[in-house]
Amino acid sequence: MVWIDLKNGYSISPQESNYGGVKQRWIVVFSEEAFKNEVNTVKIMLQKKEEILKSALKKFEKELYYCKKDAEKSFDKFAKKHPMFILTSYIVRLRGKMDGKKGRPKEEDKVFKGFSVKIEYSKNDKEVIKHENARGKFILGTNDFDLTELPDEMILSEYLSYLPTQ
Repeated sequence: MVWIDLKNGYSISPQESNYGGVKQRWIVVFSEEAFKNEVNTVKIMLQKKEEILKSALKKFEKELYYCKKDAEKSFDKFAKKHPMFILTSYIVRLRGKMDGKKGRPKEEDKVFKGFSVKIEYSKNDKEVIKHENARGKFILGTNDFDLTELPDEMILSEYLSYLPTQ
């Protein structure tokens, strides 16, 4: 995409499209101000997603699996629900005290209880950047292809003239 800087905090990229069988002229607009606001929104969204992840981790790490493969499958399913983070799993084999005996068991007296999954996470920078790069853009469209009557820059300025001033 080729961007034309308009020096007023906006950049435009003229495109042609065929939407619904109608040839259209699209002006993809990038707004620096909208970008800054929306990137802050992404940061807030990431914080909320991290809180959700922390809560889900507490519950997930308490689950008990009877085979390692089930634990791995469950982790894979869990990880897909949290694409904004890179999750690393550690499968832990749990052993416990035999029923009916008192005191601290000897290592050979401990019985297999199952597997649990311990997880560490970090922010997935690639996914965050992808979300941030999609911000601050919108499309203005017309089916008027006369560039002398209606230049690309004029489409944006006409649109902006209709917005309420703050």
